[in-house]
Amino acid sequence: MSDNAAAAALPCVSLLIAARNEEACLPQLFEALDAQAYPTGKLEVLLGNDDSTDGTAALMDDYAATRPHVRVLHITHKVPGLVGKANVLAQLCSQARHPVYLFTDADCMPPRHWLKGMAQELQRLAPNPERDACILTGFTLPVGEGAFGRLQACDWLSALSAIHFLSLARVPVTAMGNNMACTRAAYLAAGGFEQTAGSITEDYSLFQNALRGGSAFAHYCHPRILNRTHAMPTFDAWLTQRKRWFSGALQLPWLTQLPFWVQAFYYPLMALVAVAIGWEYAFYGWFYKVWFQSMLFTGYMARLRQWKLVPWLPLYDVFAAVTAWALVVAYLKDSRIQWKGVQYEPGLKGHAPALPKE
Repeated sequence: MSDNAAAAALPCVSLLIAARNEEACLPQLFEALDAQAYPTGKLEVLLGNDDSTDGTAALMDDYAATRPHVRVLHITHKVPGLVGKANVLAQLCSQARHPVYLFTDADCMPPRHWLKGMAQELQRLAPNPERDACILTGFTLPVGEGAFGRLQACDWLSALSAIHFLSLARVPVTAMGNNMACTRAAYLAAGGFEQTAGSITEDYSLFQNALRGGSAFAHYCHPRILNRTHAMPTFDAWLTQRKRWFSGALQLPWLTQLPFWVQAFYYPLMALVAVAIGWEYAFYGWFYKVWFQSMLFTGYMARLRQWKLVPWLPLYDVFAAVTAWALVVAYLKDSRIQWKGVQYEPGLKGHAPALPKE
C-alpha cells in the first residue's frame, strides 16, 4: 500500500486534552504532538484550559496560532454536576468533529506512532465508529530519575499488566484516561462525561458506563503506543495521586481489587506463617510469589522493551507492600482529596466533588 493510500485509510481523529496549570509540561507535550506520524488533515486537537492561573492559557494560544488543526477552549462555565477534568472533557467532546476520540493528559509525552497505533487498533476493532461502540486503552509508564522514579514505573507496569492480563480473559477492569481511545458510538452509549458526575476517576466511570451501554473493550500492549508521563517528584505528591485512584479502585468488584489487598497483606500473612508453622514455609511463600510476579512482569517488560526496569523488580516487592499500607492508612485518616485545585469530599459514588476552594 502506498503512503497516500495508507494515509487515506486512517480514520479522522479528535484528540482531546484537558489542562490546569500545566505550564511546565506543555512544551514537551507540544513537541510530542508535532512529531506524531499522523496526517493533520485527518486530525483535530482540542486543548481545554481549565481556568489555569499560570501561563497555560498563553502557551496553548501560541501553539494553536500556527496550527490550523489545533483549537483551544478556555473553559469558563461548568456542566451541572461536573468539576475539574470531567467538566473540561465533557465540553471538549461536545465540540469534537470527528468520530474517533483519543485522550491523553497535558503531562504526557506520547511517542511518534502513538496516534496512528491507537487509531488503527480501534479501527480494526470498530470499523464504523458512528455505529460500532468500542473503548480502547493502552499502557502508560512514568519517567523519573532515581530509585523513586524507577519504582513508580514498576508500580504502573504491575497494575497495567494485571489489567491487560484480565482483559485477555474478557474481564473488564478500567480504562487509562491518559492513553485511551473510543468511538463516538461508545461515548454516546456511556452518556458522555456528563454521566460521570460524582466520581473523581472520570476515566473509570466512563469506561464502566460504556460497558453498561453495550460497548466492547480492549487493552492494547505494544511499544509504539506506550505513552509516557512524568513521575511524581515527591512521596506526598505520589500519595495524593494514589488516593485519587484508590477511591476509584474501591468501586471495582472485589475480585479485581484482590491483587492490591494481597500485596498489602502478604508480608504480615507470611510473618504469621513463620511464627505459626515455620520460617521455611514463609520463605517458600515469599519465593513463589516473587517468582510468579517476576515472570509476569518480565513478560510485559519484554513486550514493551522496558528491560531497564528488570533490576528493580526485587526492590519493587518491598516498595509495593510498604506503599500499599501507606495508602490505606492515609485514606482512612483523611479520605478527602485535593487534586488540580479542586477539593473532593467522600460521597456515594466513591467521591463527590465539593465546590472548588477559592
